[in-house]
Amino acid sequence: MARKHFKREVISDPIQQPSATASVSQASPLSSGDTVMGNDRIMNENNGTAFNGSDGAHASGDNAVSQNSAATVGSSSPPPVSFGASQGLEALGRGVKELVQAIQDLRQLGVEDFVIPLPKIVVVGDQSTGKSSLIEGISEIKVPRKHGVCTRCPLEINLTESSKKDDPWHCQISLHRKYMYDGSQGKLAGSRSAIQNTSTTTKSWNEGATRKRPLGPWVVQEGEYFIFAKTYDKDDVASLLEWAQVATLNPQSSHKDYIPTSPTFKADRNCQVKFSPNVVQLEISGPNLPNLSFYDLPGVINVSDVPEESYLVDLVKNLVRQYIKADNCINLLALPMTDDPANSSASRLIRDEGAEARTIGVLTKPDRVQEAESLEQWIQILAGQRFGLGHGYHIVKNNPDVTVDHAVARAQEQEFFANNPPWSTILRKYEPRFGTLQLQTFLSQRLTAQIRDSLPQIAQQVQAKLEQLNTRLDTLPERPAGNLPLKIMEQLLAFESNVQRHFDGGNPDFTLLKNWHNLAERFRKILADSRPMLLQPPLPVRTNQSAHSPVRETPTPAQKTHRSSRECIEIDSASDNEVPRKRVSIPDRVVKKRVNGDSPQDTIAKRMRMSDIPLYTASVGPEKTSYSKRFSLTEIRDTLQDAHIGLPNQIDPKTTQSMIKLSVKVWEQPTENFLESTLALCQQTIFNELHKAFSEWKSTLFHQRTEEICGSFLEHIMVDQHQIVARMLKWEMQKPMTRNVEAITVASEDALAMLQARRREYRASEYLHDQESGIDKPSSRQSKTDRLAKVTDAQLGTDPYKQEILAISNVKGYYECAFSRFVDNVCQSIACELFSNCRDQLGSVLKHELRVTEADAHEHCAHLLAVDPKDEQERRQLTKELEKLRKAQSWLEDLTSTAEGGLNV
Repeated sequence: MARKHFKREVISDPIQQPSATASVSQASPLSSGDTVMGNDRIMNENNGTAFNGSDGAHASGDNAVSQNSAATVGSSSPPPVSFGASQGLEALGRGVKELVQAIQDLRQLGVEDFVIPLPKIVVVGDQSTGKSSLIEGISEIKVPRKHGVCTRCPLEINLTESSKKDDPWHCQISLHRKYMYDGSQGKLAGSRSAIQNTSTTTKSWNEGATRKRPLGPWVVQEGEYFIFAKTYDKDDVASLLEWAQVATLNPQSSHKDYIPTSPTFKADRNCQVKFSPNVVQLEISGPNLPNLSFYDLPGVINVSDVPEESYLVDLVKNLVRQYIKADNCINLLALPMTDDPANSSASRLIRDEGAEARTIGVLTKPDRVQEAESLEQWIQILAGQRFGLGHGYHIVKNNPDVTVDHAVARAQEQEFFANNPPWSTILRKYEPRFGTLQLQTFLSQRLTAQIRDSLPQIAQQVQAKLEQLNTRLDTLPERPAGNLPLKIMEQLLAFESNVQRHFDGGNPDFTLLKNWHNLAERFRKILADSRPMLLQPPLPVRTNQSAHSPVRETPTPAQKTHRSSRECIEIDSASDNEVPRKRVSIPDRVVKKRVNGDSPQDTIAKRMRMSDIPLYTASVGPEKTSYSKRFSLTEIRDTLQDAHIGLPNQIDPKTTQSMIKLSVKVWEQPTENFLESTLALCQQTIFNELHKAFSEWKSTLFHQRTEEICGSFLEHIMVDQHQIVARMLKWEMQKPMTRNVEAITVASEDALAMLQARRREYRASEYLHDQESGIDKPSSRQSKTDRLAKVTDAQLGTDPYKQEILAISNVKGYYECAFSRFVDNVCQSIACELFSNCRDQLGSVLKHELRVTEADAHEHCAHLLAVDPKDEQERRQLTKELEKLRKAQSWLEDLTSTAEGGLNV
């Protein structure tokens, strides 16, 4: 782009011409402290009421508006003597709106991201120099004065004239997070280690602030922008601004916790850190306001109040250096007339950076100067004989009473200089430099000239950066050729079709349903094999009784030498595939005697997890898996006695219900295993089809992205499936119920008949043993089976546990109905919910997440299919940056035309 000439207006200084001018002949690096909007973020302008907090706003930089920019301007004509509420602000903006607006737009667009500095004003000074009062005088707002908050992070104030005269005054406070707090580089303020070990803390922070890391634990990140709050009342600004700064000083907490209207508002002013380079921004708009922007930096300190905060000295100084060193920056140096200017740390930083020519000195607290002692040095300073600055010095006098109105304060300031010596006497010749309004006018003159001088240089830098980015773009590998969205869509449709065939079944090439039916059959068998089990207690030894003596109703413990004192008898040991009522002999199994104090639940059979079972076998195999609840007859007797209603031979339904709940509770683990195995089968099937459909792109980001989408989809729908089954299981354990009277009657009768037969066999064996215990061998040559068959009921007597056997048979009868119903319901829910969602929704989710039908589909697909994703990512970033720079170039060309035509300044 050819350099164009700009008309330049020479502005006379009412006192003296500056001794030096700001140099703009050479570009300087972007100050890392500058706040630059992300190229894809703008303000979300909503209509709201006072204290209307917001989560944040993110949008394209194309819609960026001047409200978020940072530039400064003034007026070329001095203000009249009378002081209206906004008269001083008008003075800064009248006649140069086009220039200022252009700088604001360029900053909002992100031009400074390309190390192209833009003109701005920065207010610097030591702590307690009257800097806050100076800021309030220029902006007409009140800032928080609490020590340790407002002085620990930069403040940016943007003033914008509203488009309509009747628009209300409005302020929006935003947080700009350009820096991330890296705790590994320092310690949080107020941490336990900081309190207990001062030397360690100081050392850690000093090590963090180095030449390579000038801001210590704060490292540059991609900029974030959050709208914090809005208000239409000037009186609200100080409080809102304080909370915004507290939020900035708590980098490890959400900013929402400090928004006064937020549900998570903490009302806690404690801060995790004592310093932050992140900017709090105020966007103020209203009638008759100028387009003005400036930064208020933390006050420079030499010595910290407490030893553990000594790290702040270097961090604040480094932050100030980063701002003031830019060639396009006009520095506003605040110096109190109560102190020796030779001791000013901020002034020393200005000199160290060689920025005196770009600095305006502002002397504060003139009402406290000691005329006899130090007046002479101030006369020399005003005359430029000592501590010379390029733009000379101004003197302002602000009212310390924060409740005084701005217009009243300006009138009192004028009266002070007009009526009080030495200002009205020997220093009267400096009157054009007395007062806030005169300072505003001077700022306007300086910044207007700075903007005009900077425009050609900015245009050249933009053009050079454009050429550099285009050259880099040409070196990148070419993108995949062809209609990429169409190619991806074709493969997606093929993938979707194959997935649907799996869930439809009926095809030997798509075996998901076949494999899942094996899983479901295994699940059903595990629950069938987990029927409640009965522990057989010992019967009394009849060593002193005859063979025909009746058995006592209440058994008593007795030693047995031929077998364990307890045996385990399954309620139903028949194979689940056998016909009902078939009696099967169960081999004796030894069960250890339960230790006193153990609960009945401690005797549950050892569980086998579903993961130990082969997932996709055609046969369920010979393995026996059981999660059965085990009941002892004595345990059942105790339960019946606890719920005894006073009538003989009656079983309280609550007892049966309690035993049923214990029996079905064992379903939890096998049910969870079944769901996990079902998920694993779905994952295996879908990912296999995914790899087949997109095998040619397996080394690209596209393949990785499709796996992520499918995995996330399955995880999401599996959550719903777990909730459905959990509700079913809850119903079974909470309220045993069935309307299938016939089935439960048959099942209960089967269980009772089987148990009675097993009990008779067991008691007959005990009877024979007692009868033959004194004989070396039975006198009869009959087999044991024949001898058992000859034992009569009269010889055995009444079973002392007949009520307990009846109770447990009812539990078994219900279990037979319930487990079959539960298995059917679980499997049906999987087929109707999980499988249906996979079949009908997965393809649509992939198309949506891969954005193959969006307007930017080709760009996005090219990024996903790139051989090296880093190259495509760089291409996208370069394209985005080129777009911003071309837009900036267009704006600069328009502004050049306006400048050559002349501006009304």
